[in-house]
Amino acid sequence: MAKATQKTPRKYTMTAFRLAIEAAGASPAAIARHLNCATGTVYSYLKRYPELKAAYEAAKGTAVEDKPQFPKEAFEQAIKLSFGVKSAVASMVGCSRQTVENALDRWPELVEELATAKAHLVGIATGALIDDIQDRTSPGHQRAYMYALKTQAKDEGFVERSEVTGADGAALLDVSPDVLKQMKDLDLNINEVLTNLIAMRQADLGG
Repeated sequence: MAKATQKTPRKYTMTAFRLAIEAAGASPAAIARHLNCATGTVYSYLKRYPELKAAYEAAKGTAVEDKPQFPKEAFEQAIKLSFGVKSAVASMVGCSRQTVENALDRWPELVEELATAKAHLVGIATGALIDDIQDRTSPGHQRAYMYALKTQAKDEGFVERSEVTGADGAALLDVSPDVLKQMKDLDLNINEVLTNLIAMRQADLGG
């Protein structure tokens, strides 16, 4: 008597199953049609994986207007083409910046794709910077190596500073860009603050 062979159940990723739940709602039959599998397979996965069961239960109270307006694939494509720049992603998809943020919350895997795309952009920019530094004939050669020194060689003393001098060019104040930026962020009158600091410094020197 021939032995009956047992069919190996088809495997579905958690992402594919969750997307099917989001697209079809809390209907095992609709989820099965979306995945092209048997309804029994849907029940099996819901029973086996608590996170899918939770997504299924959450879908029971999902209204039609809560469904995503734009498909996940649209955001994935835009993220790749824009190198992870959110404003560009929104423009390519045709949605608002907040909708992009909502998509990242809905599909956490997009966050990783965004980070990967940004890293790719940084890699391209770094390569271009190195090319300009190494190529003395490049129009951007001087700007490239100056930028590298300002950002990567601070420990060697390559730091831009704004110096306020007194009589005969003697240094009274040595104000770093960070301090100037903080003054600006606090909406302070920079000239007035510096004038007061100079007066205090001159008083100290006079004393």
